[in-house]
Amino acid sequence: MKQFEVLADQFGNLWINKGFVIDLTASTSAFVELGAPEASVFQNSIINGLRAVQNDRLMFLGGSGQSLQISGTLADSAPLANYARTDENEWQWRGFTITGDPSTGAELSDDTNVLADISGAYTDFPVGTWTLTTYGENTYNGSAAGTLTVARESVLTSGAPQFVSAFFTIDSSTLIIPNSGTLTDGLYIVDSPDAGSMIVWNTGEWEWRDNSANYLDGQGTDPNNPYWTYSDGTDDIILSPVQAINPASATVSITSGTAQSGTFAETDWLTWTSNDDSDFTITVNNDGTADFADATNVIAERSAAIERQPQGIYASTTYGADTYNNGAPFTVTVGYTPPNPLSVWVWVEIELLSGAFVSASGPFIGNSLPANSATLEVIPIFYTDGNGLAKQIQDGAIIWR
Repeated sequence: MKQFEVLADQFGNLWINKGFVIDLTASTSAFVELGAPEASVFQNSIINGLRAVQNDRLMFLGGSGQSLQISGTLADSAPLANYARTDENEWQWRGFTITGDPSTGAELSDDTNVLADISGAYTDFPVGTWTLTTYGENTYNGSAAGTLTVARESVLTSGAPQFVSAFFTIDSSTLIIPNSGTLTDGLYIVDSPDAGSMIVWNTGEWEWRDNSANYLDGQGTDPNNPYWTYSDGTDDIILSPVQAINPASATVSITSGTAQSGTFAETDWLTWTSNDDSDFTITVNNDGTADFADATNVIAERSAAIERQPQGIYASTTYGADTYNNGAPFTVTVGYTPPNPLSVWVWVEIELLSGAFVSASGPFIGNSLPANSATLEVIPIFYTDGNGLAKQIQDGAIIWR
């Protein structure tokens, strides 16, 4: 693989190969190695008497809309990273695991113990300010108290949420609004900072009202766009749409009978629902097997274990045969179209001092590129538009002259 080459996985996440930034302006040329921490080594295999260098060292970036980002200031920054979603309430990164319970909270652990946690119920993603445990303080922060910020990956752009809750930003902290926070008949329900307050379209503008319907602020003139910053003089509320998740889809073909076929879109964690009749679903079980079902019972089963994906051959159950094929067994073939990553940029940052190279950092991922400045140069590496378009802008070493 080439340096800084970006790949997409079957879940809509991006991965990047490690790469080098080379500074040629110093008296002695120097380099900064970015990406995965594993060193490139010679392979053991010998071909024509030669051993090649193992250069494939991939680092997880995210981009599916399902990842969590941990940020903060620690003496040991090892836990600060993007975490891939590996289960409905689990995210992982190189020996660190976030495990959550939507009714009680979540914990961040390494291979030894819990290093940070957050208490309280959450919806979909355990975002917010986490507190270091005593173990976390002693192991990662020089025995000092500290906090971490856990947020869903930065995908706040145009679009509407699919099966995840909408985000609204309140005074620079992130709040997840349950599904009641979606636009319905011109009304957004807002939980904070004034419990029960709402954003309402009225007489040519969007109005922020408190729980007694008193007017707090008004913004915008487009009835389809409530995304503005509202202020009552003390608190600000910023409404931002969540970029639409590009759901994976499954295509169902049936050998005989009347069960629902066609396209099934991913509508929840490990669940695909028919676009034509929502009573018909495909669910992948924790052991990797899968069920094709209607609202009453399982129609067909896949015995083969395939992680988090619905494709394969399903054999009809007795219920399925009796209900949809006059008692005769049949098979269901399911194909799978993986989701595209969301619209994101990948970049590397060059730190400058009086125009001279200081260091390099990254790779980073986000929905827009940071601005260049007198102390920062941003090198775009990769861009995807959320619809499958992919532009590998930079591959190979970055040369700073």
